[in-house]
Amino acid sequence: MNEGQIHRAVSDDGTEIAGRVQGQGPPLVLVHGGLGNGEFSFRFMLPFLVDHFTCFSMSTRGRGLSGDSADHSRARLSEDVAGFVKSVGEPVALFGHSSGAALAISGAALAAEDVVALTLYEPPLHETGWGTKFSGDDTWRRTNAAVAEGKL
Repeated sequence: MNEGQIHRAVSDDGTEIAGRVQGQGPPLVLVHGGLGNGEFSFRFMLPFLVDHFTCFSMSTRGRGLSGDSADHSRARLSEDVAGFVKSVGEPVALFGHSSGAALAISGAALAAEDVVALTLYEPPLHETGWGTKFSGDDTWRRTNAAVAEGKL
């Protein structure tokens, strides 16, 4: 794939969600953290990935190549990730960093049939403004049980 290629998807509310496409191989969608965007957040990782994966460095709404709207709720951003994943047209591996990890896991839940692998790097594991609380509930127990059963 051409390093200049841009993949575009349209979210449920009509906002364009876009990401740069680089590399060759199975598709890997990368979701940046709260202070980044798909245009620069993965610049140091991509050289190690592009010979093995077709990397889709998506930008969340209002960032990088993507359009914007007033709604930046976690639910809307998760729908954006799910919509972007589905628009690739084949099952993807999904990677999220920091708050992008929270979006990746919730986006994967909305597009489970289109996600073959999920990697979360530095996910926010404390009570955050995103409304996510992992400690104190049984999320880790259920996640570990699913992994042990091969239900990635």
